[in-house]
Amino acid sequence: MSSDTHKKLVDVVSKAPNREWIERFFDHTEELLSYDQINHHERDDRLVMSLRSDRIAVTMNSRYVLVAFFNKERIGFVVRKGSDQIEKLIEDAEGHYSFDTLPDEEKGDSPDWVEFGDATEYLTDESIKQNWLTASSIEFDRWSGSPSKNAHEPLVQQMATDEEYRQDVLTEAFGSS
Repeated sequence: MSSDTHKKLVDVVSKAPNREWIERFFDHTEELLSYDQINHHERDDRLVMSLRSDRIAVTMNSRYVLVAFFNKERIGFVVRKGSDQIEKLIEDAEGHYSFDTLPDEEKGDSPDWVEFGDATEYLTDESIKQNWLTASSIEFDRWSGSPSKNAHEPLVQQMATDEEYRQDVLTEAFGSS
């Protein structure tokens, strides 16, 4: 384990609005990584979990699929249009954009991005959650490797999948719960 990366992770996590907010983000990340349709393996170049001073991002190939933005205090996630519920979600979002069309996509087929201060309300709705997971798996299957693969930080992935490590980082960042 890289001591410098661990310190950076603790520092970035401590920028979250509170412990519960970032813990929910990692719960969603764990759910994403355990989704059956996203069959990743260790050192899979399609999955990038990156750490920057203002965000922790999960990228599948070339697109964000889940991000905690600390400067905006928002969590964003990818969705695919096609239902009234998703249209309403986009309308209600605190932040929204449509991804640019990639060379292997039809025009108008690219997914959308939505952001909320508390994404949990939406990501626990079964229909919206399934849309997000499906959109993420489409991105995961798109190519064989991410152009950002060198930005992958294994400790961010460990934070999502190893409860003991997650609690250690959260305690360092926020103190005992």
